[in-house]
Amino acid sequence: MRKSVMSAWFAFNAPFEGVCLHPYLDNRGLVTVAVGNLIEPMSAAEVLPFRKPNGMLATVAEIRTEWRRLKAKAVPEDTVEAWRKNHPGAPLPIQLLGGAHPSQQAVTTLRLRKPDVETLVRRKLLQNEEAMRDRFGLSGWNQWPACAQLPTHSMAWAMGSHGFGGFPKFCAAAKRQDFAAMAAECRVMPDRGTLKLRNAANKALFLYDARV
Repeated sequence: MRKSVMSAWFAFNAPFEGVCLHPYLDNRGLVTVAVGNLIEPMSAAEVLPFRKPNGMLATVAEIRTEWRRLKAKAVPEDTVEAWRKNHPGAPLPIQLLGGAHPSQQAVTTLRLRKPDVETLVRRKLLQNEEAMRDRFGLSGWNQWPACAQLPTHSMAWAMGSHGFGGFPKFCAAAKRQDFAAMAAECRVMPDRGTLKLRNAANKALFLYDARV
């Protein structure tokens, strides 16, 4: 990964995900924290340095209790439209209100500190980096310009590094460094909300590489 990608990553990625020190449910009802970092299964949450309101580190038992309390509020519907269709007149579940909504914050008391969030984000980015090198070839990936590595990491963050298996045309274009074709094939679904904004930013970066 180019140093400029590492340096720019947090500022680039945070607007699409938000930064939450508290655990929350994403729109799919998955327990999440930090900058869109999934903490499912529960064991992924147990190893994080969550702190209680008094500043003391939470125990594994306390983390499990809060994780279960939050997960119990998950519902099958992942869009406002689906919820209103299936539950006319009912208040929206917290997972459809956004991670930063006060209703999400009120469910839990445990929090991460900002340096812990930065560490968690960096760790996931480096894990994705290994997956990028395996998928696209170490030598080829290292030759990519920063403006191609950055949106590829962005795609991996949104769908998981395993998700490229569903993008055969993108992967084929990536291996020949055809950035225009990558721009045409980089859209991650569902193309709405902040993911639509992420898709637009990714496409613009690939097109910039194609022009350069």
